[in-house]
Amino acid sequence: MTATRKSNRGKRWARRALSVMMVTTAALGTFTMPAHADYLMTTSSDGYCANGQFEDHGEWFYLLDRCYDGHSAVMRVDVEPVKSGNGYDFLLWNPDGYETMRSWNKSYPEGTAVCIQVGLGEYGSGTSWGYSSWTCGSA
Repeated sequence: MTATRKSNRGKRWARRALSVMMVTTAALGTFTMPAHADYLMTTSSDGYCANGQFEDHGEWFYLLDRCYDGHSAVMRVDVEPVKSGNGYDFLLWNPDGYETMRSWNKSYPEGTAVCIQVGLGEYGSGTSWGYSSWTCGSA
């Protein structure tokens, strides 16, 4: 076997190995690393008509309306000190319709407890129902 033939075989192997490494790195980066969240807390209403998220990196709230039902998605937010029962500090509404998402940016001190709950409601009258269980994390 000549040195040239041996050298070409090594180059082909190196190119294949590099291709596999690049594809693997891209796939792992896509599937295992969140965009920029250190902590992402997610909850869904019964039947998944509303999805809510709290991202501690920048204290972002996201609310997605998942059903074509004429109702608005709504999120209850309870910030430390956490209230007992179904107490909460404020509501976030997404009255924009099916498959729309709204986001809000707040600012809390590091380590502040934040709890969210999502449900459905009528934005105009301010009535809401069908809430998920509370999901809590920290800013």
